[in-house]
Amino acid sequence: MPKSKCPTCGSAVKKQTYTKQIEKKRMSYSKEALLLIDTSIETVDSSRDLKLNDSDIYGFLSEIDKCDNDMVIMSINNYLKSNAPKEGKGLKYLSAIIINNNSSKSARKRHEYLSMDRIPPKID
Repeated sequence: MPKSKCPTCGSAVKKQTYTKQIEKKRMSYSKEALLLIDTSIETVDSSRDLKLNDSDIYGFLSEIDKCDNDMVIMSINNYLKSNAPKEGKGLKYLSAIIINNNSSKSARKRHEYLSMDRIPPKID
């Protein structure tokens, strides 16, 4: 592994590449979700002065790993429609949107399940 210097202390640090881990994470998504993930990463990367590196992308994919494909697709579409990358909102903001939508979906399903066989209240 190539070594690089730590910017704060100057000691030698192993530089790690995340390409294999990124490819493993990408295998769990559908083609439509992958296309939207790639589009959002390119949009965020083009709107920033500092370019995204592999560790940023791997961190993003790790955060949204447990989320449903449908929630990923819906959240990224909303993120791109709202023009959030141009406002400086990056991958952390997008991952928070995806996680929030995924958790609200599970809460909504639980609420629907609990209220399924109940008699609706009488309206006079």
